[in-house]
Amino acid sequence: MSADGAILITGATGFIGHYVLGELLRQGRRCVALVRDRPERLQRLLQGAGAPAPTDGRLLVAPGALPDRLPDLRRQGIRQVVHLAANTRFDATASEPHRTNVEGMRRLLAWAEAHGVEGLTLVSTAYVCGLNEGPVPERIEPVLPRFRNAYEESKWHAEALATRWEGASRRVAIVRPTVVTGAWDTGRATEFRGFYLLARSVEMLAQGLDTGADGRRTVPLRLPGRPEDAAQIVPVDFVARAVAHAVTHAEARGVFHLAHPRPPSNAQMKAWLEEVFDIGGGEFAGDAAVAEAHSPAEALFHSAAASLSAYFAHSPRFCMERAAALLSEVGIACPPIDGAYVGRIIAYAQRAAWGRGARRQRAASGDVGAYCAAYFERFLPEHLPRSSVSRLAPVRATIRFVIEDGPGEWVCQFAGGRVVQVGRGANQVREDFGYRASGAGFWRAISGAVDGEQLFLGGEADVFGDVERALMMSAILREFTREFPCDRERLAPYLVPSCS
Repeated sequence: MSADGAILITGATGFIGHYVLGELLRQGRRCVALVRDRPERLQRLLQGAGAPAPTDGRLLVAPGALPDRLPDLRRQGIRQVVHLAANTRFDATASEPHRTNVEGMRRLLAWAEAHGVEGLTLVSTAYVCGLNEGPVPERIEPVLPRFRNAYEESKWHAEALATRWEGASRRVAIVRPTVVTGAWDTGRATEFRGFYLLARSVEMLAQGLDTGADGRRTVPLRLPGRPEDAAQIVPVDFVARAVAHAVTHAEARGVFHLAHPRPPSNAQMKAWLEEVFDIGGGEFAGDAAVAEAHSPAEALFHSAAASLSAYFAHSPRFCMERAAALLSEVGIACPPIDGAYVGRIIAYAQRAAWGRGARRQRAASGDVGAYCAAYFERFLPEHLPRSSVSRLAPVRATIRFVIEDGPGEWVCQFAGGRVVQVGRGANQVREDFGYRASGAGFWRAISGAVDGEQLFLGGEADVFGDVERALMMSAILREFTREFPCDRERLAPYLVPSCS
C-alpha cells in the first residue's frame, strides 16, 4: 500500500470525523476532507479539537456530499478513504438512513474503485450486532440480526458492501465504537445525542421537581435495564486515535471493536448522574416494563429513554481481542470512565447549551424575525380560539418566547383559550415561564412535525421559570401545532409589509 498517498475523509465536520482528521494531520498525513458546504466551519472545528488546520498544503477541502456529489480527485493521488459520513437517525423515513448509509456506501465504493483506492477504513457502530447480548465477536455476521432501529440495520448493510469490495489489493478495516462521548480531558463534544439525551432528560426532570425535606429532589422512577449491566461510553479522542492507527497500519484488516474493557455499570452511571443533578429515587426495573409517567417532567425522561431503552435492556458484551492487539502495540488504550469524567462531559454540554449554541452559530437568522412576529402577533391569536385545545385545555398563563439568532422575544398572555395580549421585546412583564429556541428550532416547533420533548432533549429549545407548567403547556402547544401547522408559505399573508 502506498504510504505517501492522500487520505480522503468523509464526514470530516462530524463529531468523530474532525477528531480523526486532526489526528491524521498531527501525524503529518496529507488529507482531503469532503465537506458539504462552509469550509470555514471545518477550520473552527479543528481549532477547537486542538489541531489547527495546517498551512503547508497538507489539507485540501473538497466540496461534496454522499450519495449525490462526489468530486473527481484523481489528481490528488488518494490511496485511502476513511468513511465517517452517516445519517444517525434511529427511525426510518422513506429514504433515510438507508439513502445516506447504504446507497452512500455503494456510491463511495464505486468512486474508490475508479480512483485506485487501496484501503478503506469504515467507522461503523458496535451495535450492528442487534439484539445480541454477546459475547459479540469482531467479525461480519453472515446472518441478518434483529435490530433495535433502522440506523443499526443500515450500518450492517454498509459493512456487508465494504466487505464484498475488499480484495487482494484492497484492504478494508471496520472500526465499531460503542457510544461516543466528549474528549477525555476537556469533555468537549460537538454533537449531543445518545448518552447526552439521557443526561439532558435527567437535568430537566430535576428542574421540574421540588426539593424535599431532606434538601434533595426525589422522584420514584422505574428505569429500564438491570443495575449490573454495562454502561458503554468511550471518549471521542480515544476513538480518533484508534481510527487513525487503523488507517495508517497497513496490516489492519477486518473488524475492531472500540468498547471499554472495564465499563461502569448502569448502577454506577445512575449514581454519577444523580450526583451531578442532585436528584435521587430511581430504581431499575430489570426486564419488566417501566411504569407510566406521572408528571410532564417524568414524561420527558421516558421520551428520551424510549429511544435508548433497548440499549439498557439488552447490553451486549463485545469481544475486543483484535482491537487490543492492534492498539496495544502503539500504547493506545481507553482511559477509565468515572464520575469525574461524566461530570466533565455534562459540564461541557451545559456550557454548550446541549448543542443549541453551535446550531445558533451555523444558522443564519435572515428574515426569521419578521416571521416570528407574524406568528406570535397575528397567526397564533387568530387560530388559537378555533383550536380544540382552547376548549379542552384553556390555560391562564403569561409565557415568554425567546427566539435566539437575533430575532427577539415575545410575551403572550393566555386566558380562556385565547391570546389576550402580546408584547414584543425585552419588557417588564413578568412571565410565569418561558421557552428559548433557535431560529431553526422555531420553524421545527411550529411545523407540527416534531414534539417539544424532542426539541428540549436535542438542545434546540429550553425552558425557564416554572418548568412543570412549561412542560404541560408544551404538550398543549404541540396539539395546537398539529391542528394548525405553520411554515413560511402559511405565514406569508400575516407579514406586515415594510414601508418604502
